Amino acid sequence: MLLKNANVFVNDSHFEKTDLLIENGKIAKIGNFSEMEGIDLLGKMLIPGLIDIHNHGREGSDYSDATPEVIEIITKSQLKQGITSLLATTITQSKENIFKMLKNIAKANVKDGAEILGINLEGPFISAKVCGAQPMEYCIAPDLELFARFQEAAEGKIKLVTVAPEYEGALDFIKKCGAYVSAGHTGATSVRFNEALSCGLRSVTHLFNGMPPMHHREPGVVGAALLGDNYAEIICDYVHIAPAIITLAYKLKGAKRLIMISDSMRAAGLSDGTYYVGGAETIVKDGVARLKNGALAGSTCSISQNMRRLWLLGIPPEDIIRMCTSTPATMLGINHKGIIAEGADADLVVMEYGFDLKEVYKAGKKI
Repeated sequence: MLLKNANVFVNDSHFEKTDLLIENGKIAKIGNFSEMEGIDLLGKMLIPGLIDIHNHGREGSDYSDATPEVIEIITKSQLKQGITSLLATTITQSKENIFKMLKNIAKANVKDGAEILGINLEGPFISAKVCGAQPMEYCIAPDLELFARFQEAAEGKIKLVTVAPEYEGALDFIKKCGAYVSAGHTGATSVRFNEALSCGLRSVTHLFNGMPPMHHREPGVVGAALLGDNYAEIICDYVHIAPAIITLAYKLKGAKRLIMISDSMRAAGLSDGTYYVGGAETIVKDGVARLKNGALAGSTCSISQNMRRLWLLGIPPEDIIRMCTSTPATMLGINHKGIIAEGADADLVVMEYGFDLKEVYKAGKKI
């Protein structure tokens, strides 16, 4: 397949008017193929397929439902939104339900949806004091033996796990668990966060959300994470974080450390109404999901929708793209996705100016 006359974001570096030759699901060559026939993209943006490392569900389904059908629904729906790869994200539940979720995701055989790169275990190793929409009765301290059992059930596919670093034993867990660890749903001090960083902490789960706000005498996780050499997830729907704070985080962290996530729940892609998150009744009004107590319960947006929101804030297109592609890939240690380069996977998204999604290609095939 040949994609011609595209404004290609080449090598995570710059836009270039060029052609893309695709062979066997890979990018074979980038260059001028004027003598060959192909699909004319008429100067539209051609960027890497988006990577969502934190999403719980879409179109009425949630990974916590733990059935093969929900995997198919979610991954197909995500692919239509330009998400070509993702981490299937669990929610805090009973140990029995977590085992069920992990086994279901591990056995998934996705053919027509976004590729599952692994599992994001959000809970149960989080603080009940800052649990948000996660059921507080199931929040527990980090447990290496239990995590090993989770990993066995997941067939080794847990790539990222959220931990509250203030727990006794959390630092040892970070050092020894064998997966990337993200600090989240935590009330840790800045000192404790920096200790966790020195032990190998990799990232922060939805920065600003699920943690106390920064105080001028105790910056906490927010302040330490903004200054630290860590990655940080961020939800850019203008609901979880005010636009000005998104801009602040971008200016402090930069696009090579900030990762845009959807944190999408089962109402994403559907209309307002009543849904359930972790067994709790959730009301979606004007596209905003909240528990009865007013706590936010995930997002109904997609990453591709939020890219336009960042563009309206004046963030350079190149950096917006990095936050959804190369940065999450780098955080996960993946070098064949999230970039348009020779030899990389031909997971691609076509967009108009202003990040208007037009076409999606998975392994070189248009969906």
